Amino acid sequence: MAQSFVPFLDSASATRKFPTNQRSNGTDTVEAYVQLTGEPALATYTGCALATVLTVINSHVVQVMAGASLRVGIRRLSLHLVTAATTTTNMQWGIFRLTTAGTGGTAYTPNPHDAADAASGTTMMTLATSKGTEGALLRLGASLVHQTITTVGAQTIVDLDWTRTATKALWIPAGVANGIAFKNLTAVSPAAVYANVEFIESAEGA
Repeated sequence: MAQSFVPFLDSASATRKFPTNQRSNGTDTVEAYVQLTGEPALATYTGCALATVLTVINSHVVQVMAGASLRVGIRRLSLHLVTAATTTTNMQWGIFRLTTAGTGGTAYTPNPHDAADAASGTTMMTLATSKGTEGALLRLGASLVHQTITTVGAQTIVDLDWTRTATKALWIPAGVANGIAFKNLTAVSPAAVYANVEFIESAEGA
């Protein structure tokens, strides 16, 4: 393909052009537009939780609740093993919508990727002692939690990504009673993880 251009369809802007890559398709000359991905328009935040244990079955390992006025789009959720299990265990887990917020756990404040952005209205908690009310089941999975932590490379046991093109984020409606919970359906003792949740906030969604 050769670099080329296509002019704007605007007689007042003859000096402006769209960049393209030109190729032949049979007897036709085809121009493929060059698209540059810009910086995201929506503020992005990450909530980080320290050494959250997996020792009690059916715990809400991570709870994320929307603020009062903005929808929350979960983009990525990951768990990284920091304390090994006594015996390597296949931990089953699920992600559930919450229709009430849990209470009594350890709260963590999400921080913006860009310090110029406003503080997040979203709240994050681990291991609520009084769990929120579970609604729709959004995802099921299973992850090996090992009895030895590797010394080379990351030991990530869960890494969920909702950033693919043509796939929506995992959206939580606005309102402090709306959220999601990552729930361990298998107890793994004395395993503990770091948890990271990356998300955006928007009045309209994306």
